[in-house]
Amino acid sequence: MLFYVAAILILLFTFRDGTITFFEALTYLGAYIVYIILLVNWRKLSKIKEKEDVMEIVSEELYKEEKKAKRRKGIFAVLERTVDTTLARIFPDIEKHPHKYVSVFTISIVTIIVLSWVLVEVAVLLAHELGISEVIIALTILAGGTSIPDLLSSLIVAKQGRGDMAVSNAVGSNIFDIFICLGLPWLLYISVTGNKMVVSTENLMSSIFLLFFTVISLLFLLIWQKFKIGPKAGYILLFFYGGYLIYSIYAAYAPEAWGIGSLF
Repeated sequence: MLFYVAAILILLFTFRDGTITFFEALTYLGAYIVYIILLVNWRKLSKIKEKEDVMEIVSEELYKEEKKAKRRKGIFAVLERTVDTTLARIFPDIEKHPHKYVSVFTISIVTIIVLSWVLVEVAVLLAHELGISEVIIALTILAGGTSIPDLLSSLIVAKQGRGDMAVSNAVGSNIFDIFICLGLPWLLYISVTGNKMVVSTENLMSSIFLLFFTVISLLFLLIWQKFKIGPKAGYILLFFYGGYLIYSIYAAYAPEAWGIGSLF
């Protein structure tokens, strides 16, 4: 969470003049390297002995059996088997075929790149066809679509009793998004074109404020729930996200509403 705050501060610092320089883009990547180094050596630096995880972990075999027991019947079962069979042919099990690791990894990366491009282009086209702001599409479809993998991975580890891993995945993905998903494309663009990267500074302070608010809210919930996340905390977080969407959509169409322009 400290590095999440640091990432937000770096955003604020580099966005102040509306342009990103080569050195500033390099700072993003350097900060992420420092973040990884500190994580690896955190136990030694903090001199804190972490308690052993005594929570019962669901075994992989039991988890697979649970999935099989919950499989839908009828047409949904046929559809599920068809999808599984198709994906198994494209992405063979590397545990059974370890020699195909490189090819499976390469196909996976290319697939992600292609689908990401399609997602962005379709989202932009949808915004134009419906006559709505691209910002709204980015806040809803794109933001949700890119975070679905994080949602599923957090869901899986949470079912296994690894709540700390679920929270770390959510916070860590935001740090990765800022430092790598912004820093690396900017660095490549500046290196290839030789020009500075121009960024929009509209409503920057309000966005920074909202990012800080998410960190504070999550930390408050963790302390309030004694570092145990349950349904009550989940409802609160969903309520905050709903409020954020309403505010963002309203601000996109009426930026001067509620005195937003004068406050931020």
